[in-house]
Amino acid sequence: MNISDLLCDLYDIRRMAELEGFGNLPKDNEGTETTIFECLDNCITQLLESKEQNETFNSIYKRSTSNSSSIFTTIIKICR
Repeated sequence: MNISDLLCDLYDIRRMAELEGFGNLPKDNEGTETTIFECLDNCITQLLESKEQNETFNSIYKRSTSNSSSIFTTIIKICR
């Protein structure tokens, strides 16, 4: 999964929702009050958080492997 590509697509959709004026419509026809904007913003936020977590993990992994220590030992130390 390429999070950056997903984010670009979601930002494009959000911009079109602004330009075409459909962002404030309900996200479905089941009586929800959640708008398309709210749904898109939630997706974008969750993907950004996931991307940040992945980058943090990758940074920890690179640091631990360059120091010849176990990645699992490093993660356990951080989580304590």
